[in-house]
Amino acid sequence: MGNITGVTGIALFTIIFVDLGVSSLFLKKLSQQDEEGSTASLRLAVWTSLAAPPLTFAIAVLLGIELALIPFLMLCLWPALEKLIELPLAVRISQNSLGSASTLTVLRRLTPLVLQVLFMQSGVGATMAYCAALAIGALLVLAGHVGSLKGMWRRPRSAYGHTLHESIHLYISATASQSRELEVPIVAFAISPAAGALYAVGFRLARPMALIGSALAQMALADAATRGADAARGILRQAIAFAASGVALIILFSPLLPDVLAWLLGEEYRGAASVCIILLATATIAAATAPASAALQGLGHEKYVGRLAVLTQGVSLAALAVVGATFGLVLGAVTVLLSTVARLLLTVARLRSAVAT
Repeated sequence: MGNITGVTGIALFTIIFVDLGVSSLFLKKLSQQDEEGSTASLRLAVWTSLAAPPLTFAIAVLLGIELALIPFLMLCLWPALEKLIELPLAVRISQNSLGSASTLTVLRRLTPLVLQVLFMQSGVGATMAYCAALAIGALLVLAGHVGSLKGMWRRPRSAYGHTLHESIHLYISATASQSRELEVPIVAFAISPAAGALYAVGFRLARPMALIGSALAQMALADAATRGADAARGILRQAIAFAASGVALIILFSPLLPDVLAWLLGEEYRGAASVCIILLATATIAAATAPASAALQGLGHEKYVGRLAVLTQGVSLAALAVVGATFGLVLGAVTVLLSTVARLLLTVARLRSAVAT
């Protein structure tokens, strides 16, 4: 499992590294009905996704990760297929086909789970079943929806250099946001491996919020790029309401969390409750920030969003290491929460200013 996790982590890193922001730009160009720009960004999104598997393979080999060859190759391939699925998903979102987009989102999560159960019931080993289910599940979902891209590949396209220039700030923003994945190893290194284990519990419990934030951001980007300030005003109200109601629910149910953790993971994890509450609140606020940031990007404020993401995430990671090592895990988590709140407030302030002009 450690080797599987290691290869998966490397694969996710490489797919973020080579993305260059073109997947988000593809959604934006589709929403704006810019045929040349959408074709160029589509082509670049495909090429950059296909560059990820060999890069993942090379990094994992250099790091000496040991895993049987076929599961290893499947794990290297899987994130690229997952990234390619975002292209037909973007088409559905840009067409306001939210039912189809929701179905595709559910299928991309459910199909690998069903396949893994079927493989294991058929006597396939756990490692092979897990890796094959991820790769084959993503391939099946992609094959079933790639028809929505038919004809786009051959349309006129703008220059790749111009497309990359447009996407760079989207890339900076996305990469800075994804740097949150570094929090667990920073805690393990700066404080202790035991602290890293406790922090990882809260970080994984908060993962569904990240998925919600990502889905909301895609819809917000398309909506703001299409309808402008009118859409952004609605997104702004929804983001504030989502953050307030989400944090209120976490506070309401927080007394139950120690018992839930003890029941799920064992008594030794009861002490992670305080950190889990802070990280759940952080994830909720980040999920509310995501659509507000995407609305700003749809209105043409990509530079501001990118710079703010780099600043807040950089401060957050540095403060987590320093404060966590000096004053303990809980206060380290609080610094992450405060930086996330600051990003939300600054994003909301800029979005209010943008829709007022």
